[in-house]
Amino acid sequence: MKLQRKSIMLLGIAAACVLIVSLILYFGDRSNPAELRGRETVDTASGQPLVQIGPVYITEADLTRYKGQLQLTSATPADDPTLVKELVIDQLMLHLADEQGLTATREEGIREAERMRKTLQEQPAEVQAQHATFIDELKVSEEAYWEDYAAPFYQEQLSKANLVSALVAKQKEDGRDVIATGHALRNELLEAALKDGTVKVLNPDMQW
Repeated sequence: MKLQRKSIMLLGIAAACVLIVSLILYFGDRSNPAELRGRETVDTASGQPLVQIGPVYITEADLTRYKGQLQLTSATPADDPTLVKELVIDQLMLHLADEQGLTATREEGIREAERMRKTLQEQPAEVQAQHATFIDELKVSEEAYWEDYAAPFYQEQLSKANLVSALVAKQKEDGRDVIATGHALRNELLEAALKDGTVKVLNPDMQW
């Protein structure tokens, strides 16, 4: 029984670590939690634009910030083109969800954040303490964290999930082999966006 409880606790801690790292990568060093990732205009402070996705740019500054954030994880950093590709696909999925009217509402993000908050309250004390430390480092109240920080994060996750569900339904309707998850679907979206001009590579070094 003790071994089982220990295993459950370790799984809970692992899940919390994934959540915290995801939120760190999402927020980075942003002082304004409502600020969108990517830029619809490029100023001198953001560095040279690398890729354009619809009206949004991924810049040198975005890449530098992302590389710094990845140092908080144990993952071996990839090369610059691969990291930019990750940023581009993430932004592309949000762009496509918005274009197809699949973007989750803020209210849905708030509800999902509240659901995760209740789930967190059921985790071991060690997990809750780790998450509380993360909130303290953001220097915001717990209420502000769940409404102003976590809710937008979950809103984006739900938006991407909506897009994937719609794509899977379309694949089934067309009689195609379903590509529901993983790199295959993400790469397929990127290839199509490069062909139709939704994604434009502005730096010759950023080729995939």
